[in-house]
Amino acid sequence: MKASNTLLLVRLLSTYMRRRVLSHGLLRDSFFRLGIAAAAILTLAALTLFAFLFLSPVMGNAGTLEFLVRIASISTVNWTILAFLFVRVLFGRSSDMMAFTWQLPLTNRQRSAALTTFEALIILGIIGLVFVPASIAVVILTGFTGLIFILEGIAFPAVCAFTVLLIINNLVMRILNALRLSRIATLVSLVVCATLLGTFAAITQTLANVMSVDFLEQRPGYHFTDSFVTLGRTYGDFAAVIAFFVIAISTGIIAWLTIPDSYTTGRKFFGINFRHTWTSTELGWYVLAWIRRADTWLAIVGTYAVAAVLLVQAPNNLVYSVGILTTQALYHFSATRSLRRLPGTAGSAGRTLLLLLSSQVIGLVVVSLPIVVVAILTGTTLMQILLTLGSCISGVILLNLLGILFPQDRDNPFSAIVSYLVCLLIVATLVVVFGVIDLPATVSAVLIGVFHAAGLYYSLLGIRTATRKARYA
Repeated sequence: MKASNTLLLVRLLSTYMRRRVLSHGLLRDSFFRLGIAAAAILTLAALTLFAFLFLSPVMGNAGTLEFLVRIASISTVNWTILAFLFVRVLFGRSSDMMAFTWQLPLTNRQRSAALTTFEALIILGIIGLVFVPASIAVVILTGFTGLIFILEGIAFPAVCAFTVLLIINNLVMRILNALRLSRIATLVSLVVCATLLGTFAAITQTLANVMSVDFLEQRPGYHFTDSFVTLGRTYGDFAAVIAFFVIAISTGIIAWLTIPDSYTTGRKFFGINFRHTWTSTELGWYVLAWIRRADTWLAIVGTYAVAAVLLVQAPNNLVYSVGILTTQALYHFSATRSLRRLPGTAGSAGRTLLLLLSSQVIGLVVVSLPIVVVAILTGTTLMQILLTLGSCISGVILLNLLGILFPQDRDNPFSAIVSYLVCLLIVATLVVVFGVIDLPATVSAVLIGVFHAAGLYYSLLGIRTATRKARYA
C-alpha cells in the first residue's frame, strides 16, 4: 500500500472538510468564527483556573502528584475507548462522503487508512480537550516534573490504548469480511468496542480502590493503566519514554498492516413496518424516520448497554443512560428532508419544528420507559428522573438547532464533529457561567428558559432559510 496515495487522500479530505464544513453556513461568517474562538479560549481559561484552584492545595509533594496521575490514567483509558467508539460510529456512515474517491486510482486499504488518520487525530483531540485544563494547571504548579507525569500518565496510555483498539477493530473487520459478513462488520466492531468499554468500566472502581490503598500504605503497586508511571519511577523517565516509543511504533505497524482490504459500511436504515393508522399521519412519518435509522438503533443498544453497567455499579444513576438517545437529534432535520419535499406537506417553519421535536420526544419517552421503571424500582427519586428527562429534552432542542444550522449532508462525519464541538462549547460555557456567578434559583430558571426560547427561535429561522434555499436552488 503506497503511503503517498493515502497522504494524498488525507489532503483531499482536508480540503473537503474546509469547503463543505468550515466554509459553509454560519462558519463562513468571520464574526461567528471569532465569537466561537473567543468563547473557546475563555472557557478553557476558566476551566484551567478552576483546576488550578482545586489542585494547588494538594500539590505539596511529588507523591500526591504521582497518585493523582495514576488515577488519571484510569480515566484516560476509559475516555480513549469512549472516544474511539464515538468516532467509529460517526465514520461508519462515511460511504456517501467517500463516493467521490471511487473515481480515483486508490485501493480500499488506502481509503480506510486515510479515514483512520482522521479518526486518530480526532480521538487524541478529544482526549486533549478532556485533560488539557488540568494538565496546564499541573504544569503551572509543578513545572517540568508535572509535564513528565502528564506524558507518562495521560499521553502515553492514550496513544497505546488507541493503537490496541485499532488492531482489535481491524481484526474483527477482517474476520467478518472473510466470512462474507461485511454488511454487519461495522456493527459487530462497534459492539466489541462497547463490550470493552463496559468491561473496563466495571473494573474501574476496583482499580481506583487498589491504587488508593497502595498510596495510603506507601507500597509499590503495578496496574496496567499506569505502567509508564511505574516504569518511570522504577527505572527512570528515559526508560518510560523508550518503552512508549517501542510499544507505540510496534502496535502502530501492526495496526497499519491489519487494515482491511475492503471498504464497507453498514446499512443506514431498517425496513420496520408499523401497520397502524398513526403511521399515515405526518407525525407518524417523522417518528418512523427516527426509528428506522440504523444510527438510532445503535444509540438504543448503547443506551441499554450503559444502563446495564450503571445498574450494577451505580443504580441511582441508571436514568442518565437515556442521554445517549439525544445524540440522534443532530441528524433528524437532514434525515427528514425528503418528507418535506412530498406534495401536500409544505407547512410553516413552526409546524416543521413541532414535528421534528415531538417525533423525537415520543421516541425518547418510549425507549426510555423500561429504564425509568427500573430506576424507580431501584430507588431513584422522581425528581432526579424528571430532571434527567428534562435535560434530555433540552439536549434535543440544542442538537436540533445545530442540525439545522450545520446540516448533516451525506452523513458527513466532519459536520457532526463540528456540531458536537459547538454543543460542548455551549454547555461548557453555561456551566462555567452558572458556576462562577452564584445566581438565585429563580433567576437561573428564567435564564435557562430564555436560552431555550432563543434556541427555538433560531431553529425557526434556520428552517425558513433552508426552505427558501431548497425552493430557489
